[in-house]
Amino acid sequence: MSEDAAAPVANAAAAGNNGSEQPQQQSTWSAMSGMMFRFLMMWMFMQWIRGGAKQETQTTPGAPATAGGPARNRFTLGTEMSLWVFVNEEEVFTDFTNPDALFWRKDGLVFGDWTAGDEKDGIFSYSNDINLSDNVQ
Repeated sequence: MSEDAAAPVANAAAAGNNGSEQPQQQSTWSAMSGMMFRFLMMWMFMQWIRGGAKQETQTTPGAPATAGGPARNRFTLGTEMSLWVFVNEEEVFTDFTNPDALFWRKDGLVFGDWTAGDEKDGIFSYSNDINLSDNVQ
């Protein structure tokens, strides 16, 4: 190393040891903008780790549905529900106001209650006879 290159390094070291120079205080705006920049960088990094933005899937009618993310319960624990079971010969049933099509109705079911039912195991059962026409047989 030459003497000319070593001189600025030695001068910088001597100036640093002087002790009379104090570090400059950052302004509030400078500190806030630096912190926001770090938050933005961290958020972008986390998005990259997680796989970025979720892409919308285009489905065509009749195509099987694909998984769209983690499964979640639509109902919260303790939600009271009713079960209505209809029996009909039609392929697509739409006559929910027809009392003759109603096979079984169970009210007062509680979502997540596994101790209800006759045997206290969360199972309800119902049996009845159905007169079927020749179309079904």
